[in-house]
Amino acid sequence: MTTKPNKSVRSIHDRMPLIIPENLIKPWGSDLEFARNYLSEKMPELILINYT
Repeated sequence: MTTKPNKSVRSIHDRMPLIIPENLIKPWGSDLEFARNYLSEKMPELILINYT
């Protein structure tokens, strides 16, 4: 699943992975209101690592 990109991803893509911490997987799958609210929250910033 993807969501709107945050600042760390926006410069390279218009979507980013939806990051769900392990402790929130159960409420994400069983509580529609929780899932809708979670989608509007800001996703964690990601770190870009260059490999050569």
